[in-house]
Amino acid sequence: MQDLGIKLTTFMTQTPAGIIMIHSEIRYARISFNATPDIEIHSQFALHQNYLNPFNPTTTIPFALPTESKIKIEVFNLLGQRVAILEDGIMQAGYHQAVWDGRSSSGVSVASGLYLLKIEAAGTVKEMKFTGTRKLMLLK
Repeated sequence: MQDLGIKLTTFMTQTPAGIIMIHSEIRYARISFNATPDIEIHSQFALHQNYLNPFNPTTTIPFALPTESKIKIEVFNLLGQRVAILEDGIMQAGYHQAVWDGRSSSGVSVASGLYLLKIEAAGTVKEMKFTGTRKLMLLK
């Protein structure tokens, strides 16, 4: 349930030159939500586009898991060389985010350019598998 209340005040004034000006002000605004906290469970795997893209210094990569899964998220350069591993392990079902700070696994800042992000996920309870890729653009 959503309750939204806004009180808007509008008034007019006239300048000495005879110009009428209209002014509006929001005097009161309130938004409240009444909801029970639910864990959002997705019906399928999803890898969404990172944001910000292009990015500097960090980017967020949203993804969804329909079931508990063993995941691995890696970043590669255009030569196919692995630059960084962002996630490697088991995660619960639901919506997640990985963050890349533009550094290699050894902590060295990488050069500006185009990178590829790859996610591999395999359900631990249900036999489900997923592989997805996205392009990431780092600008310095």
